[in-house]
Amino acid sequence: MVAAAKLVGAEVHNPKQLSRLAQADVSLADADLPACLALIRAEFSAYEARTGSSADKIAKGPDLVRTLLSRLP
Repeated sequence: MVAAAKLVGAEVHNPKQLSRLAQADVSLADADLPACLALIRAEFSAYEARTGSSADKIAKGPDLVRTLLSRLP
């Protein structure tokens, strides 16, 4: 999700938004996957510390996704 949003340049809510990338033969590797993973890990840890929620509860809820998407340029 983070990698796709970086490549599209916006939040991705519909698979049709990715068609431009497929037509341009853009690879997910072009999104700098290690940087995406680092962002997810850092935001997850910060969210967990801030909310005190368990990893299971965080994974099942929409709040971390909103937080991640708000941090994308």
